Amino acid sequence: MRLFFIPILVFFFAEDVISNDSIVLPITVVKESKVHLISAGKSWVDTATYRSTEPKRLDDWLERSTPIFIKNYGSGALSTSSFRGMSARHTTIYWEDIPINSPMLGQVDLSLLPVNFFNEVSVETSPSNLDLGAGGLGGALNLKHKKSTANPFRFSLFQGFNSWANYQGNSSLGLVRGSFSASSDLSWRIGKNKFQYRDKTSAGNPILRAEGTNILAYGIKQALTWRINPRHEVRGEGWYHFSDRGILSPPASQKDRSARTFLQWRFLGDKKSFSVKTAYLYEQFIYQEVAESHAKRWYSRADYTHFFKQNFKLTAGASSIFDRAEADGYRSGVAQYQVDAYVGVNYILKNRLKLSGLFRERIIDGYLSPLHFQFDASYKIFNKNEFVLLGGYSRNTSVPTINDRFWNPGGNPDLQPENSNNGEFGLRYSKQIARKSAYSLLGKTFYNVVQNWIQWVPTVGFWEPQNLFKVHSRGVEFGTIYTLHFSKIQVDWTNFYSFTSAVNLGGANSQSNDKGKQLIYTPRHQWKSRFSVAFKQWKLSYWQRLVGRNFTSSDNLNSLPTYYIGNVRLRYQFKKKEWTGNAFLGIDNIFNKDYQVVLGRPMPLRMFEMGCSFDFKKRGK
Repeated sequence: MRLFFIPILVFFFAEDVISNDSIVLPITVVKESKVHLISAGKSWVDTATYRSTEPKRLDDWLERSTPIFIKNYGSGALSTSSFRGMSARHTTIYWEDIPINSPMLGQVDLSLLPVNFFNEVSVETSPSNLDLGAGGLGGALNLKHKKSTANPFRFSLFQGFNSWANYQGNSSLGLVRGSFSASSDLSWRIGKNKFQYRDKTSAGNPILRAEGTNILAYGIKQALTWRINPRHEVRGEGWYHFSDRGILSPPASQKDRSARTFLQWRFLGDKKSFSVKTAYLYEQFIYQEVAESHAKRWYSRADYTHFFKQNFKLTAGASSIFDRAEADGYRSGVAQYQVDAYVGVNYILKNRLKLSGLFRERIIDGYLSPLHFQFDASYKIFNKNEFVLLGGYSRNTSVPTINDRFWNPGGNPDLQPENSNNGEFGLRYSKQIARKSAYSLLGKTFYNVVQNWIQWVPTVGFWEPQNLFKVHSRGVEFGTIYTLHFSKIQVDWTNFYSFTSAVNLGGANSQSNDKGKQLIYTPRHQWKSRFSVAFKQWKLSYWQRLVGRNFTSSDNLNSLPTYYIGNVRLRYQFKKKEWTGNAFLGIDNIFNKDYQVVLGRPMPLRMFEMGCSFDFKKRGK
């Protein structure tokens, strides 16, 4: 009975940063969830099971299954992420260790990232993401696709349809022939996107159907790998994506086009490894068929790892980024160049104490940033690994974007980088009882102090960015994962809750009535819960998320009310030899709640969805 109350007690205290969706396990056995906590702020998420059962966009999955707050502008519209009260530009998105944040805007539209293009997602909260790069004051996402050599041939196909007249699908193909392997991934989304919403600008708040919100999006990704010998490997990938979307409020249209490629060589020795990677990224935005902008990025990176002993590791590396952008808002093409280097160590003492440290230095257009560093530690209290203490501290910086520096009018080339100090402390507890049940609990406290916070503010005739104030973000996070197996039934229950206080501490240029107030679009409370029951080939899942009041003005006089959304899925899975199939029915916003995440951007009411997927994997000899 005590085990049953653990998830309930955690809900009353606060949220999790485990960053995972419970994995559906075989009925015959209960295993731990596929989440391996590497250090204080790191966790790995295996997306393979999710892709094969309820394929969605990456932003939708992150919103339901991680502690990240997703700032959603509506169905088919922009989606950005927020870690621990920080803004979207403070979340660094990496693709195969390559930063893909827009050099102009400093952020990534998560709604344009197909979930089937990745089978491993690293969700890393600050202070533990400096090994990837600087700038992620709130956190980082690293999107990867690890090749599989177990199946010489694999194929998957998914197609879904919803009541908004939208079709969504994806397909993947993988081949392994000796030392060569290849994978191809497709994704498409097309429809009128005629969702229902409540119009609060008209008398009586009538329910309307969205018009002019058509969406057409497709993408393709190709990967090739040549394993020259057991020590040397060459890999290359190319990724193209296009979208054409209608925007409801205010009525508009936007086209996005991106192309991303990289080439990598890796050497794997007995006690060392070395890799060199070069990449080219291109993005284009066209708003209302008039305003057009382009950005190009050339990226290079080299990493070296040396294992001196089984319990001691040294890492070092360097990278360079050259960005060039053209837009109507620039007098001419603008560019910026940055290089950085890092060195880090990892040490394990008697398999109980894990220590890691890293130092990183960055130069941007000749400006030498303050020294970045991070320290992480975890201590296993007992040998059975049930109680683990976690802690970390770091110093990081986020530099102004190209728009911040060069947009005309308003760009400010004298902006200072945002400097942050981050820390966290937590406790993880996990327990497996025979082969019938398993549960884990993670509780954390965190703080983040940011100096020189950049914000665009209205001036005489135009807006301009300024280093306005100092921000102090702090809070607590709790979560549980509970799995129970009896007879032919398996039950999974996951709960996440977080409390985030992100306060404007004022500054030379901030308004007096904003001091001490919560940052806009930063809810203090979030709770996410997932409950599922699996019986033989059937599985019923229910997601519930609650988001507290969201302030929409810096003086906290205006806000959006608390909302809670429920989603339900019924899935049937069948297997025959090397084939696996899934069919599902689902309802999003099952209680038909009227809500907004962003002021003036209505979110859809109830939506019905259905779809199926097929996977074929030829077993190797």
